[in-house]
Amino acid sequence: KTIGSSISSFERDIALRLPQMADRILEEAGRRLDQVLKQLELEQIVKEQVDNFPVERLEEMVLSISKREFKMITYLGGLLGGIIGAVQAIFVILI
Repeated sequence: KTIGSSISSFERDIALRLPQMADRILEEAGRRLDQVLKQLELEQIVKEQVDNFPVERLEEMVLSISKREFKMITYLGGLLGGIIGAVQAIFVILI
């Protein structure tokens, strides 16, 4: 008897039970997640990684991000200023 023919008899049972088994596994994982995270000491690992991160690289990342954001704020300010100025000019002309 081949392995394929042996497995085929269980295939239907497996297909029916698999969703139930997956639900049970996910429920159990959800219940134990806090405990697993405490055992992994994830907070301590992240703290150590941040402490070991080079300050120069962190500074470079912050400046790069803030440069792009400030540029967009400047463009938005110019756009809003232009719109407000145009609306004020229309009011002055109409009044």
